[in-house]
Amino acid sequence: EVVVVVFTSHECPIANAIAPTLADLWADWRTLPVRLAIVHVDPDLTAAAARTHATEYALPGTVLLDPHHRLVRQLGAERTPEAFVLRRGSVHYRGAIDDQWAAIGARAQAAQHHYLRDAVRTALAGQPAVPARTAPVGCLLPEPRP
Repeated sequence: EVVVVVFTSHECPIANAIAPTLADLWADWRTLPVRLAIVHVDPDLTAAAARTHATEYALPGTVLLDPHHRLVRQLGAERTPEAFVLRRGSVHYRGAIDDQWAAIGARAQAAQHHYLRDAVRTALAGQPAVPARTAPVGCLLPEPRP
């Protein structure tokens, strides 16, 4: 089984803009041994607000809250959106979902490289991800709840 974790923030425009891409990926993975968790990092976001956000943006998978940044620290996440592909308890890939965003404010018409899609494919095949890490473009994480 492959676990995909995507850190998000309801306040990050790039994280919100990537929601349709995540929905498309989930449609491709639904019949595969892939689990998807969308993890909100905002310390003040309530469960009700997270459900509303998930509905408004059609977020796929399981939506989780990480107000204390326990999972953030465990995986070392730095931005939203940032994706992790986990296989057999280790990080197979971490970074950008694709290369549609070259920098904040610099969005291409379409992605040329589909890092997350390709990483899941290689994880399912038991092959290494190439690249295994990319630099995510997005919003810095807010301070966690104490």
